[in-house]
Amino acid sequence: MRVLQLITAQERRGAEVFALGLTVQLEKLGNDTKVAALYGGSQELPLRACDTNLGAAKSHAFEGLPGFQPSLVGRLPQLCMDWQPDVVQLNGSRTVKYGCLGAGSASRKWALVYRNIGDPEQWLRDGLKRIVYRRLLARADGVVGVSEASLAQVQRIYGFTGPVRQPIHLVVQEANLSVVARQLVSQLLATLCASRSASRRCLVRKSRLSWGSLYFVKLVAP
Repeated sequence: MRVLQLITAQERRGAEVFALGLTVQLEKLGNDTKVAALYGGSQELPLRACDTNLGAAKSHAFEGLPGFQPSLVGRLPQLCMDWQPDVVQLNGSRTVKYGCLGAGSASRKWALVYRNIGDPEQWLRDGLKRIVYRRLLARADGVVGVSEASLAQVQRIYGFTGPVRQPIHLVVQEANLSVVARQLVSQLLATLCASRSASRRCLVRKSRLSWGSLYFVKLVAP
């Protein structure tokens, strides 16, 4: 299977780091993978030689009005026609609008999956914006999320009626991490454990294995 991971930028942010980690695991399972970043600029998150950066400007005036860059919308269908993925996964943030806009192509042959990592109500508060995103997400073939609660919000806020799956666990093999990545994992675990709230609690378990460590991080509703 060929899987294309769409990320917002080459930045060490949660969605981007997760997507690259998932890509490594998919490769180990015998799948062909590719990562594509929407925006140029920062390259603090290194990509492989087979990956690509679409090179758009994150601060382009069109991001404000009309809310998207027409040239960038056209690059995803072209990339997919060239590489022929079976699945395109949208990893949050602006990948949602560009992935769904690109999925409107009449030549689309790939399945479109949105990976939700939080409560969409926290950022999708504007009424008009919510209507637009409801229509866009209707083009997705499925949604995966970190918890039943977050998926319930996706269904409520977006009105999504397609298949949903949960949960997503963050799995990182410590033996394969660079020093910087290990520090990031430690910071992530510390942040998650320190930021428990009334609406969400964090369960963290570290399992020591002979070939390294696995970190299982799961956000669940109380």
